[in-house]
Amino acid sequence: MTLRNCDCTKLNTDRIIEVINENGTEKIMKEGGIAVYDRYNKVLCTIRFIGENRPHVGVKIFKEPRSGKRVSGDNHTFTKLKDGTYFLALSDGMGSGQAASEESAASLDLFREFISSGFSKEASIRLINTCLEINTGEDSFATLDACIINLYSGDTSIIKTAACPTYILRNGRVTEIRGESLPMGILTEISPQILEYKLKKNDTIIMVTDGAADSFKAEGRALGGLINTIEEYAALSYPRLCETLFERVKYNYGGMIPDDITVLVAKIY
Repeated sequence: MTLRNCDCTKLNTDRIIEVINENGTEKIMKEGGIAVYDRYNKVLCTIRFIGENRPHVGVKIFKEPRSGKRVSGDNHTFTKLKDGTYFLALSDGMGSGQAASEESAASLDLFREFISSGFSKEASIRLINTCLEINTGEDSFATLDACIINLYSGDTSIIKTAACPTYILRNGRVTEIRGESLPMGILTEISPQILEYKLKKNDTIIMVTDGAADSFKAEGRALGGLINTIEEYAALSYPRLCETLFERVKYNYGGMIPDDITVLVAKIY
């Protein structure tokens, strides 16, 4: 809601909320606000309201670089975008260490900025692909594993370039969502996989980099597949589930971690 010539000191937002809640079909609450001057030097007050029952997202991350390295080549981000959608993403840079970390961090920053600026998901990835291709003229690539969630409808876009599957935990059972695509920075043309999914309240999203996923393939060490492990600990809170999966990954490797590992768990509540 935007008000012109507003006297912020006299604006009773609590009363506005009370009136709307008494007469509306959905309860609301104040999310934030800002006061600015327009070109005529008049005050414009903008107040943001959101539905009281609107879903929220809780996120927990555990990560560790490969043994012998101080810096992980994996990076992550989670934030609310300008359009109100929620953005979760992982990126794994080529190799490990500082150079890989810079590649993956740049990929995430660029993707978030392009999406926030109105570029399509496909165009955003192609632009990043070009940036990585021309980076110093050397081999440079990164994966992208992203979820963009509409918190009102639950409509979710899952974007993958050479990323591990995403796992959706609902009512104790796991749905695996896979995408097949090359990483960004290898070829001039790239065709990202963009998959659509409908999330519901209380769903849990599990995202991992290949260092974590590959531990469940370590011959003679893994106690079961990743899906079985998620379902085994489905009753845990999302922070504890994240920590438990992370500890299981390290246990599977038997102490020597051959690749950077990242586990992200997000809960819709």
